[in-house]
Amino acid sequence: MTDDEIIELYLQRSEDAITETKKKYHAYCQAIAYNILASFEDTEEVVADAYLQVWNSIPPTRPVQFKAFLGRITHNLAINRYRANTRQPHSELTEALGELEITQLEDPAEQAQRLALAEAVARFLRGLDPNARQVFILRYWYYDSLAAISRQTGIKETTLNSMLYRTRKKLKAYLKKEGWTIEKQ
Repeated sequence: MTDDEIIELYLQRSEDAITETKKKYHAYCQAIAYNILASFEDTEEVVADAYLQVWNSIPPTRPVQFKAFLGRITHNLAINRYRANTRQPHSELTEALGELEITQLEDPAEQAQRLALAEAVARFLRGLDPNARQVFILRYWYYDSLAAISRQTGIKETTLNSMLYRTRKKLKAYLKKEGWTIEKQ
């Protein structure tokens, strides 16, 4: 079933929408959530919550890219669950966020600033060569380990480490040029 057909099921309020979403994207959502949470139980709860949030979002929203829409919801719910479970540190997430050294904005009043930062990072990523962009996204969106990225891309871990270091350095320079303050944590 295509993504447009799945979206139509949501628009028609058919319960088959969730069934078809699970068939097509359950493993994708689980990978996103598990890489952040490192807990099968929390992962299953987050994925179930993601399906519910998609159900409640369509309509009125009609996503252009359903997979990205679903991935973003899953990612955000997993991050929220991770924050709620701060007593259970997850090394890949903690390490990845520490590598970026971008100040976390917690105040809800700063949502517009968060969105502007996300747009600036997206502009930066569009300017990268496809390999560097893929590696960056695997590390800092999906929170994959260097070993997992190496297996997926065929690039040695030491090369990945150097590539990510250079990309972070470029990102910091780009954000500074765009007027963002980067603080060392």
